[in-house]
Amino acid sequence: MWFGNEPFTEKDSNQTDFLIPLMEENGLELALEPGTITRPANNANQRIKVATKINIEPNPPPVVYKKAFKQLDAKLLATVVREQLPTIQDLISPAEIDSAVAGIIKALNKGIEEAVPEAKITQFSRPGFTSDVKEAIRNLKNANRRKQRYPTEENFKAFQEARAKRDKAISKCNRQLHRDRVSNVRDEVSLWRLAKWAKNREAPRVAYTPDIRRKDKTMAEDLQGKCKAFREVHFPKPPEANLEDIEGFRYPQSRGDWPEITEWEVTEALRHVPPDKAPGGDGIPNRVLKAVATELAPVLKSVFNASLRLGYCPEHFKKSVTVILRKPSKPDYSEPKAYRPIALMNTIGKVMDTILAKRMQYLAERYYMLPIQHAGGRKLASCEHAIHMFTERIHSIWRKKKVASLLLLDVSGAFDNVSHRRLLHNMRKRGLPLQLVKWMASYLQNRKSKIRLAEGTGPEFTVDTGIPQGSPLSPILYLFYNADLVETKRLRFAMTTKGGYIDDVGILAEGKDTAETVTTLTGVAQECEEWAKRHASVFAVDKFELMHFVHKYDRRRKDFNKEDLDRPLTIPGGMNQEPKVIKPKKAIRYLGVIFDPDLGWEAHMKHIKERATKAIAALQAITGSTWGVTRTEILKLYNAVVLPVMTYACSAWYIPGDYPGEKTKRKDMLKTLNALQKNALCVATGAFRTTALATLEKETYTMGIDQVLMKRSIMSTARIMASPIYKTLITKKIVRQAGIHPLSKRQSTLQRLEVKLEDKLKAKIGLLEPYTHHAVPPWWQPPIVWIAKNDEIAAEIHDRLRKNENPNQMWIYTDGSSKGGQIGAAAWCEEREWMVKAYLGPESHSNVYAASLMGISEALGLALRARSATKQVNIFTANQAAILSIQRPQLQSGQYILREIAGKIDQLHQSNIRVFLHWIPAWAGGSGAEKADTLAKEATGESAGIHVAEPATPAVARPVARPTRAEPTTPTVAR
Repeated sequence: MWFGNEPFTEKDSNQTDFLIPLMEENGLELALEPGTITRPANNANQRIKVATKINIEPNPPPVVYKKAFKQLDAKLLATVVREQLPTIQDLISPAEIDSAVAGIIKALNKGIEEAVPEAKITQFSRPGFTSDVKEAIRNLKNANRRKQRYPTEENFKAFQEARAKRDKAISKCNRQLHRDRVSNVRDEVSLWRLAKWAKNREAPRVAYTPDIRRKDKTMAEDLQGKCKAFREVHFPKPPEANLEDIEGFRYPQSRGDWPEITEWEVTEALRHVPPDKAPGGDGIPNRVLKAVATELAPVLKSVFNASLRLGYCPEHFKKSVTVILRKPSKPDYSEPKAYRPIALMNTIGKVMDTILAKRMQYLAERYYMLPIQHAGGRKLASCEHAIHMFTERIHSIWRKKKVASLLLLDVSGAFDNVSHRRLLHNMRKRGLPLQLVKWMASYLQNRKSKIRLAEGTGPEFTVDTGIPQGSPLSPILYLFYNADLVETKRLRFAMTTKGGYIDDVGILAEGKDTAETVTTLTGVAQECEEWAKRHASVFAVDKFELMHFVHKYDRRRKDFNKEDLDRPLTIPGGMNQEPKVIKPKKAIRYLGVIFDPDLGWEAHMKHIKERATKAIAALQAITGSTWGVTRTEILKLYNAVVLPVMTYACSAWYIPGDYPGEKTKRKDMLKTLNALQKNALCVATGAFRTTALATLEKETYTMGIDQVLMKRSIMSTARIMASPIYKTLITKKIVRQAGIHPLSKRQSTLQRLEVKLEDKLKAKIGLLEPYTHHAVPPWWQPPIVWIAKNDEIAAEIHDRLRKNENPNQMWIYTDGSSKGGQIGAAAWCEEREWMVKAYLGPESHSNVYAASLMGISEALGLALRARSATKQVNIFTANQAAILSIQRPQLQSGQYILREIAGKIDQLHQSNIRVFLHWIPAWAGGSGAEKADTLAKEATGESAGIHVAEPATPAVARPVARPTRAEPTTPTVAR
């Protein structure tokens, strides 16, 4: 390895440029003591033997035995768990709570042991390994042996040919295996799993974690070193927060009720958990919990309530396994920050987290605890709301002939660096119940976790800071943590708008020029610095982004200074060690949308083209002219995978008409999107590239992209207008009412869409039914619901119930009807001959579903009048959707009727009256159902002569107008 026979001297040091890399590449180490002579100067030909020891023993990952949870025996599992579950008495100490949780875990593990089979996994299996591949590999080995034994040119050529045949056979085998898998897709789950694979097929499969760079710039190579390097970055020592304002703080009283957790809440939480999510350290998946939900619900209810009463979180709930996932498209994966830690928490603890998260969300919205412009992680708010928060404000500023500047902040390790004391202070300050805050303090303290890499799992360590990412509580907790950052209370910053989506916060400043906006943003940055000191947060100033927004017509003014567009922002040294200069950019990304200085969206269209092209290429990997999924299935994937990429947040950037000065821009926009749609449809149908787009759309029953954009934009507009954030978001109500011409060049996209909504539907969009975040509290107790499997069983149950009736029960039949384009509802109590009719208006703004809800509401009203002589109310209806909506009220049309129904049910429950909702088919129910149907038809106004109201709401949002009740024709009902 040495060059020449002369002694090595300092002048020959360049020879080490060959030797040292050779040793590093092959993992060689010097076995001699440093300074040992290996070639004496007096004898250039003499060599000293060097012993090299190479460790070639493989270090395979530990063998993991898995359970086939998808093949579990649900009945056997429920039986075993029911027998093994501990009897829960009054739990009065933390030790008793931990013991009860341990008993539950033991029962579940026993059930898994007996009811879940072992998964048969062998490391020697190779799907698709055919006899042709086996033969090609054997021939290659024989040719290699002949070449080594007899190194002739003929044998070497035979070896090359055998190697080529081996490679060709393996490639053919893999291709056929892939096509067989694709062709064997038979259900929706397999189809979407295949689409996910196609989308991420270029991402390398992570079989190991590369060497990780420590803080001292050395590299961690083994499992323990890598885990320690990740722990130092993602679970650092808690920074010191300025907590001076907490001392002696006078907290307000808790706002809202906080009753005990109900069995219904536990059942609903178990019902909604995804079955096959990765479990925590205990290895119990959600599928097992769902299978034994009936047995677990009462036991977990007792444990959860005892935990809240004592302000103690069980130790088992605080244990997790932290999986380190790669962030996409990072340049260097030796950096720990190129990974994201996700906590796999024990599933039973996540059930309680889910319940508490729903309660916190309800209280936050019901009592306005969070700033309205904080759009992330909340109901009735989405990324589009957050985007429109800024675009609407920018257009409002432009109408004043002013400029706007947007500064996007970035908090380094937002969830990892949360100060627990500050978080608990913010929760109490904003009015959350003290019982919840005490429990949360226990929940956050002394958490235990293990870091899991592809090579194995590291040792357990204590987590003293941050919020566990992976818990249902983490989004709502962080909203309370950085709520002060989003709020603007000081009058000196009145010309600014703050908006946020969880940890993505932006600040928009208004001014006559960029000099004024930059001055304003500098002051806001100092305010943000104060927030960072109090909350132990660190801003990544290098990732801050700045953009100046100037209307294109204002740039043409003679007094406009072009240097204003390049004016930088200087962040004071307090947020960083040295002052940082942030230069304005020509394109910035916020929540997946690319902004440009004139909101022309050219950069965003390029972004759409890149992403959609990759998505279409993914479709090409699972279909072909002679193989692959069917055309129907590939069109499903196009609508579910590609089209959302092309239309994401289109209500912000789509131009819904030929407006002056924007015709060319709209034409170019549609040209780009039409080309993408044509490429996708060619892939789906196998058509030639020269096939006309109109033909492809017609043959595949696909809407034109312009129609799709218009439809989705109008739907988004309707949702935005029905949400509580709309009043804060919009600066002008209806454009025509604001005195702005419909073709104004300074209109926002949302304002234009409002006009389109009115013109297309010929309805007053101001009368849309507003939605509330929650129709009922999370702890609301619904009525008992009976829905039979089929018509015959439902009719049989109805007849059997009527035979066993007693005087303490009420039997009320309801119906909703449509006749002559009008909607009516009715309720009929046969025993007392009471009836109520209600008219809901024409079909243009109401429907039979809403009428069925109204009929049930009126039936409950009749029950309230007879509450003194009633112990049970039985209500029959033929509308299953109405029954299910009452059982689980969601964000849906007719929400105000659902709130009325919930209020009446609560009153009946307070009077110890049980409420049953029964489904019966339209032909069953005897004379009672027939009478209700007749009354509902009369309520439509066709025969009753009721005045028909003017349509007031669009069908696109499916709203419901408040009904005008018909006067009862039976004198026994006092209205």
